[in-house]
Amino acid sequence: MTIEEEIDNLITKELDFLDTEHYNTAIVICDNVIKALTKVSSYTDNESIYMDIQHWEEIKLKLEKS
Repeated sequence: MTIEEEIDNLITKELDFLDTEHYNTAIVICDNVIKALTKVSSYTDNESIYMDIQHWEEIKLKLEKS
């Protein structure tokens, strides 16, 4: 299972048992993935990278709202 799938699973499951530390860790992971993809996107004009960035930003927003 990829990190992205694991985070998606966290979002879609019951999250009551997770404490703030788990959310913060997941948000930091999202931030790091977004930063890495943004850096890669500066070297190439691949539309799928931009879609990946949007996807990770959506995951981050969902985590922040939880």
